Amino acid sequence: MELDELLLDEEGAFSLSGFQEFTFLPRHQQLSERVRKRLYYGWDKDCSLDNLSSPVADIAVELLQKVAPSPIRRLQKKYVSHVSREACISPCSMMLALVYIERLRHRNPEYLQQISSSDLFLISMMVASKYLYDEGEEEEVFNDEWGAAGKVDVQTINTLEMNFLSAIDWSLFTDPRELFEVLSWLEGRVAEKQGMWRGWFTYTDLCVLMEQSMWQHVLGQFYQQVVKLACLLGVVYLTGFAAIFASITVVHRSHLAVQSSLLCIFHLLLLPTLPQEPPHAQTTSKLLAQSLFVCGISTVLQTTLGSRLPLVQIPSFEYLVPAMVLSSHLSRSASTDRNGLMGMGMLAHFPFCSQQPPYCILLDAATGAQDPHVSDPSKIPFQAQPWPISGAVLISGLIQLMFGVSGVCGWAARHCGPMVLAPSLSIIGLSAYKEAAFFCSTNWGVALLLMLLAVTFSQHLRSCRLPFCAWPRARVGSTEYSVPTLRTFSVLLPFAGVCSVCAILSYFRIPWESLDVAMAQLSWANSTFNAPWIHIPSAGEWRWPLFTPRALAVGIAMAIGCSMNSVGCYVLCGRLLRVPRLPPHACNRGLCMEGLGSLLAGLLGTPGGTASSIANTCATGLTQAGSRLSVQISGLVCMVLGMSPRLAGLLTHIPLAVHGGVLCVTYAVAVGTGISYFQYTDIDSGRNIFIVGFAMFMALLVPRWFSTALAPLATGWVPLDLLFLSLLMAPVFLTGFLSFFLENTVSVCFRNTGYILLISDLSSVWYESADAEAVGQRSKELNKRLTVHVSSFLNHLCNLMCPLLAGQPGATTAFSCHHSPSGLRLHVKSELSGLPFYWDFHCCPAPLEMVSRHLVRPLIQMSLALQRQVEELVSLLLQKDAEIEDYRESGATLSRDRLRTKPFREETFQRNFMAECSLLSSVNIPKLYDV
Repeated sequence: MELDELLLDEEGAFSLSGFQEFTFLPRHQQLSERVRKRLYYGWDKDCSLDNLSSPVADIAVELLQKVAPSPIRRLQKKYVSHVSREACISPCSMMLALVYIERLRHRNPEYLQQISSSDLFLISMMVASKYLYDEGEEEEVFNDEWGAAGKVDVQTINTLEMNFLSAIDWSLFTDPRELFEVLSWLEGRVAEKQGMWRGWFTYTDLCVLMEQSMWQHVLGQFYQQVVKLACLLGVVYLTGFAAIFASITVVHRSHLAVQSSLLCIFHLLLLPTLPQEPPHAQTTSKLLAQSLFVCGISTVLQTTLGSRLPLVQIPSFEYLVPAMVLSSHLSRSASTDRNGLMGMGMLAHFPFCSQQPPYCILLDAATGAQDPHVSDPSKIPFQAQPWPISGAVLISGLIQLMFGVSGVCGWAARHCGPMVLAPSLSIIGLSAYKEAAFFCSTNWGVALLLMLLAVTFSQHLRSCRLPFCAWPRARVGSTEYSVPTLRTFSVLLPFAGVCSVCAILSYFRIPWESLDVAMAQLSWANSTFNAPWIHIPSAGEWRWPLFTPRALAVGIAMAIGCSMNSVGCYVLCGRLLRVPRLPPHACNRGLCMEGLGSLLAGLLGTPGGTASSIANTCATGLTQAGSRLSVQISGLVCMVLGMSPRLAGLLTHIPLAVHGGVLCVTYAVAVGTGISYFQYTDIDSGRNIFIVGFAMFMALLVPRWFSTALAPLATGWVPLDLLFLSLLMAPVFLTGFLSFFLENTVSVCFRNTGYILLISDLSSVWYESADAEAVGQRSKELNKRLTVHVSSFLNHLCNLMCPLLAGQPGATTAFSCHHSPSGLRLHVKSELSGLPFYWDFHCCPAPLEMVSRHLVRPLIQMSLALQRQVEELVSLLLQKDAEIEDYRESGATLSRDRLRTKPFREETFQRNFMAECSLLSSVNIPKLYDV
């Protein structure tokens, strides 16, 4: 490409990227305006460009002093201004001279080290002027004129010129692009220097800097970072905004975390006890995925068609005990068939019966159940073996469904008062302490860290709120202008944080988990498998339930234990969320949905059915985020995870110590909730003390006794042995059965079957007598939202009225009295279980016999007792006066003024005492009893 084609466009104008168009030779007004504005020559178009501007002179001095560092004749700005003015140095000469100096810096740096900066400036400007303007006519450039301008003689300037041309090798031709590159560089340096000197940049300076490649790169990087930061902040803001206003869909992650932990705990404790060879990791992931799938479906059914409480469904420990009993029995069936007895020493291996860990069963596992068509059941593939545990789960689902349809669950829940709920809930919480200790023992530091964070967030920092967003209240229409963030996520944040810490430690190969050989077999963290990404569970896919009399017996035990656990979970959820207790029909519906979930679990071949999760309910109590929608979303997420064994397998990487910490934090709430129910009972009653102590003690004693007993439980029929053993090994069943039986059969004292109120307004005496049936009927009329046992109402009334009648009512108690022609009505308002409590006493005039028994006779007895006290006091005072008089007669001196009392006058005292009591003696009993 020719030079004119490169520089000239179609109209004959010079065009270069990033610069304005201007006429190259004939019309250079645009170039002149550009130089005038950008090199600070002034805004006046008539101003001369025949000398260097002050900013350009500064750049020239700085540059030449740097490239020619010789200290001789060092270049100064005054010299530059003088030479440029005398020699009429144009901006183009300056730019061309800078091109020559740049060539010298690359080709002959020795020359620049020898010449002074003043001589270099003078000779470079002269050579550039000759190249631009010396045409042999009027604009001739003479060396003598430049010598005079630079204050040197002609011979010296001639020598400088020849040396300069020799050093540059007579390479004077310059491409226009080089000239404009220097112009652009010079404009940038001038704009930068002037802006830094002033402290601000003009519009022209900014335009110049924006054309510089370096500034374009820096600003481009800055722009990219700003855009990225803005996008990041926007995403964070939108995420936070959506999280606050849709927090109900975020809280489900707390339910999912606890649910995943409990599912892993169930499988970790049960799978090592299987009678056949324990399944490999891929089968384990499928089992876990199927359990997640079933739990998700059951959770959605429970929250939509069942009890409609925010209850998550999981395989509870009430399924674990009978399943382990059955699997341990099957693993030893060969030896027991030969001996005719079932060894009971196997129970010592249960984690809830002894201090030995559950993986001991894995070391003792023998062959599977005997089948008439198979000589060696242990050689059957695990997936192809019929599973009696699945049959027991399916049977338990059918029985639970029968309990719900028949209304047995609702009837039992209606007759469960505080004397049944208090010990039952306490034992439900205490029943998991050995499993918690077992899992925490892998690393107590990790478990304690999770517990510390959960306690700190839920208790100490529960009032920490975010004020920048509103929290909508359900069914009210108002908003709460702050969010209790740490309390709401007091389970999710510690769970995720501790898991992240463990993952980081594992990534850097820092040993933090103490696992022995057997414990390492129990842990899935190091397992490698290739489970499928998508797998839809189907009935009978790789195993079918096996129905045997033994499975029937264990299924009955599962159904009874899980039903009792579910009723307790319903009560626990209402208590923690401060909502009314479930009516019987809601309990029946909830148990029906749990039965359907267990039926589905048995058909799919999972090792456990579904029951309401105590741990998730307790976590809801900690977070106070009892949204049914969040639980439904958690159920849907479980269904999605259940259809992907690969994703479900990720849950097996949760550290064992985290499982233990979750158990400690959640089940502790169940213990405390059970203890809180004692306030609604007369705990000072010997009957109540015995019922509570006996039920809880036997619930802990009986499983321990069976685990260490040398003699087996033998009734002559093995299924019956399994039924009794499964029930008697469950602390929840023992506590619930004993407390329910004793509460409803042992007679109570008279004051727990009703009350008698006797009150006087100093003009009349009023009374009311009500039995337990009347109390229950009135409680239903006045407190429709409360469903509490009659004994709880009576105990609460006693606690309210005793301080009230003593003139010291509680802070939450209100009292009012209303007279009517028929009698006196006392209205009491208080709280019970966090809900308003109302009670009315309908009093009528007391009969004469009641007034005599409760008022006259006690007054007479009090008067006689007072008279005896007066006589004793008179005798004591007379004896005191006699002793003092005896001291005086013997010459003793009383040193204390308080001993110098006046002699006691019995007649005066009797007269004054009778006068003060005359008001009482004038009271007419028939007048007091005003008919």
